[in-house]
Amino acid sequence: MSFYENEHIDGHAVELMCADLMRQRGYTILTQNYRYGYLELDLVVMDKSTLAFVEVKARKSLGELRDLETLIPPSKQLNILEASEAYLRDRQGGKGLHYSAIRYDYLLVYFPP
Repeated sequence: MSFYENEHIDGHAVELMCADLMRQRGYTILTQNYRYGYLELDLVVMDKSTLAFVEVKARKSLGELRDLETLIPPSKQLNILEASEAYLRDRQGGKGLHYSAIRYDYLLVYFPP
């Protein structure tokens, strides 16, 4: 699997890899690339009884991954929150799911150039 499209990292390929890795570590993948209008959730997973919304970010520079405020600014955080609320109301998504807690995770991936 190639993670590069020309010079850019292929975000979809990275999300597939992350979903695979999480599955291997015991997570149940519920949804990949959930869309609500222009908003998107990269991964929705279950970690035992905890529902987790996972934002995946991949960069070629380690420095970029250290700056969470730039990677995932407050406006993006609000978008994730709004999309997760829509997911929980969605009949095809989270409506009817049983969970004891909800959390929001960031999965940061470094791809050296």
